[in-house]
Amino acid sequence: EYHERPRNKNFTALVRTHKWWRANTMTKLWMNGLHEKGYFSYNNSNIDESDPEAGPIEINGFGSLKHHTEFFLKQCPFHADLLTSDDHNLYHNTVVAHHDDAYFNFVFETHLDVDQSNGVFLTEKTFKPIKHAQPFLIVGAADSIQQLRDMGYKTFDHVVDHSYDTLKNNTKRWRAVCNEMERIAKCKKIHQMYIDCRDDILWNQQLFLASKADRLQKILEKLK
Repeated sequence: EYHERPRNKNFTALVRTHKWWRANTMTKLWMNGLHEKGYFSYNNSNIDESDPEAGPIEINGFGSLKHHTEFFLKQCPFHADLLTSDDHNLYHNTVVAHHDDAYFNFVFETHLDVDQSNGVFLTEKTFKPIKHAQPFLIVGAADSIQQLRDMGYKTFDHVVDHSYDTLKNNTKRWRAVCNEMERIAKCKKIHQMYIDCRDDILWNQQLFLASKADRLQKILEKLK
């Protein structure tokens, strides 16, 4: 349930399956010590031997980030709960504290680069914070946030800078969303920021839990 009690963590950022762009993102938080401000997890059981430069991010344009990412992976795993790997694989499993005790959710979607002709690919990763009363941003494909708006959801635009969502270039979009994550993770007024999201949070939760007919009605109401 939505509540306004103080929370112990500024954010939740959970990664179950390794991908180089996910590792790069979590490394940026970790390098700045921001992992201590969140429920932060990275599972190292599926780390592959592929070239880290073969991913969607032009990693060589970020100084020593490639080196730091390799070092970060050697420190893994980072755990945010006591669930087993099999438990993590069940998408319906939810640790209450990840939503109830953290202000924001940093969503790591399945893909960073998607063929836009096939549409945006959103998964349960995005809808968990919606269901569990958290504002969020998405590390994923371009237009992911816009897709949610088109579905009738509100995206906390008065608090979160989602301009990254419009950037088609994967590296530029990734840089922009990382900057916004770091800003939120460091924010000293994050409790008030969360309260300022109240109306959007409750709207999204009710829309998600509504019947299909009710969801359509809410979308029509928003378009008026």
